[in-house]
Amino acid sequence: MASSEFERALEFTLQWEGGYSDHPNDPGGATNQGVTQGVYDAFRKAKGLPTRPVRELSTEECREIYYRHYWLPVEARTSPQWVQLRFALFDSFVNFGVHGGTTIWQFVCGTRADGIWGPLTSEATQRFVNARGVLWCSLALVGSRIRYRARRVSENRSQLTFLWGWLNRDTDLMLRLLDLR
Repeated sequence: MASSEFERALEFTLQWEGGYSDHPNDPGGATNQGVTQGVYDAFRKAKGLPTRPVRELSTEECREIYYRHYWLPVEARTSPQWVQLRFALFDSFVNFGVHGGTTIWQFVCGTRADGIWGPLTSEATQRFVNARGVLWCSLALVGSRIRYRARRVSENRSQLTFLWGWLNRDTDLMLRLLDLR
């Protein structure tokens, strides 16, 4: 099922997502290993299972959610040769949701930022990667994440509590992208 590329990306992302959290300033609410209660509920319902608290998320469920909900959309939208971009998009899809991560990417590659990855985004991505290269585009995505976070904290000071963790994650992602081949 999962590729070694997915395994590497998952390992990176999970080191930043941690365990269970229900911080009062987090608009995502209760999360476990980066999986929100809403995502977990939808996952269990789709499998015909009753919902339960995200605190009870199993390792197997977590891996399946990450693979199905975040990795498969990356695979469907990118070339296998774009290792760094796939890695950065996966972490962005996990961190911001597929819609939010797509919106940030669309802003970076200069297409309409509507959160929907259709033919226009695919064409803009191909042009952008061809013009700048995969690594440059991947680092630009991380830079855009940092700008987004700064705006978020500027607009809502309660988010300042998360800023250093976010910036550490983004810096670590940049370093990882520079080392990926």
